[in-house]
Amino acid sequence: MKNKGFTLIELIGSIIILTVIALVTFPAILGLLTTSEEKINNSKMRLIERAAKEYVEDHVNDYPRNLSAPVKTIPVMTLINQGYVSDNSISEKDTKLRGGCVEVKVISTEIDAEEIISYDFKFTETC
Repeated sequence: MKNKGFTLIELIGSIIILTVIALVTFPAILGLLTTSEEKINNSKMRLIERAAKEYVEDHVNDYPRNLSAPVKTIPVMTLINQGYVSDNSISEKDTKLRGGCVEVKVISTEIDAEEIISYDFKFTETC
């Protein structure tokens, strides 16, 4: 009579091989997930900074044109509420992004004795 099936040694060997494969691949997969989350967050921060630039262009009279008040902040929720950032882009679970601000810094340069005003935009997690 022939026994069909695996022996205990074969089952243990298969489990050991699968465990080794899992131990090798699991850290690599976690690294990829972490990297992709960071890239997504960086992309969202750039999106918020571009939205702040559009906001400043539309509200240029509200922003300083001199260096006496060089930094002003725009809350991300203002950009979302006024339609500069889609509510779908920054979801409810992105609390760090939703609670953040964009710092608008005045940069003054002089070209041919004419002062040129520009702005630098930087996302910060706290206002």
